[in-house]
Amino acid sequence: SSTIIWFEGASAPNRSFEAGVMTPWPASCRLLSRGATLLATIWTFALAAGFSATTSFTKFRCDQTPPLPPSQRSRRRRPSTPPLPAVSGSAASIDAPVERRDDDGDDEVAVVALTREDGKNAKLLRALLSHPRIGDAIPVDLEEIPCIAHADGPDSDMLGPALSGKGGFGAFDYVAVTSPEAARVLAAAWEAAGRPDLGEVVAVGKATEEALLREGIRVGFVPSKATAKTLVEELPESGDATMEGRLTTLLYPASAKAKKTLEQGLEERGFVVTRLDTYDTIPATWTPEKKNKADLVRVACFASPSAITGWLQNLEDTEGGRRGNTIAAACIGETSAQMCRDMGWDEGNIFYPEKPGVDGWAEAVADA
Repeated sequence: SSTIIWFEGASAPNRSFEAGVMTPWPASCRLLSRGATLLATIWTFALAAGFSATTSFTKFRCDQTPPLPPSQRSRRRRPSTPPLPAVSGSAASIDAPVERRDDDGDDEVAVVALTREDGKNAKLLRALLSHPRIGDAIPVDLEEIPCIAHADGPDSDMLGPALSGKGGFGAFDYVAVTSPEAARVLAAAWEAAGRPDLGEVVAVGKATEEALLREGIRVGFVPSKATAKTLVEELPESGDATMEGRLTTLLYPASAKAKKTLEQGLEERGFVVTRLDTYDTIPATWTPEKKNKADLVRVACFASPSAITGWLQNLEDTEGGRRGNTIAAACIGETSAQMCRDMGWDEGNIFYPEKPGVDGWAEAVADA
């Protein structure tokens, strides 16, 4: 049994190959390749003459590294991180947990709960998947566990007439919108009323501003920090109201559960505020599967006090479940963080950015 090895390439004289034994090649590989061709021809005639042998004919390029024998090959682990899911639009949802593991194959992951209502966790999901500290250094399992749902508020039917100046409502200098859900409710009523002039629209937070712009509503003012307190401090009096010698008027379509910080603060400054409780946030009802997942959560992401209430209420209904305030809470801002304090969280388990926003929220999740 014989093996004929045929090398080609400009770097052939400097290469050697192990095929059972290490074979030096001091001569030119180009000459050798021509000699190998002649040798193959001679061998063919020899076989025709009656010689019995088993021959393999192998060709390698000398400007490529030949493969190592199996005993010398390194063993590489297959990547354990699955491809990232495609996320698009504000209504994207998570169909399956997104699990990230570290390079050494450690199966222990931090289960993180995304608690906004169904279809509204996409922005945070994108921010978490692109965060440099999450996935490799911190393996996570992202689970969508909605804690709130929305319903009509007691004043929902009054918003359309208020926007169009009917039903005893006059024109407003400002319309204040404090959340993406409030933006959705306002846009629906505005469309149904025939798109009347709205005055100057005020948006609390970048996400609220983007939600309004998507609906075709122009935003005239955004406070430097996405809180009602900052809006109260920074919103200027209406120039038209000052010229006409009257008080500045503001329409506030709010959640029924929103605190009175905005209207009380502006009224103290001399504004005339009309608050309409146009929608309500109610606790979401968890399936048994959601309750089982929640019991494994290490970090919960909260964007509102209502989400915190829904989280605690659902866990209280879980037979044998742990207390909901013993996990780490990653909050979008200080309002939710204060709610966690009020509900008994340890200060060391509360994480939130100084300035509310999705990017800072993702950083708080990484810290948690």
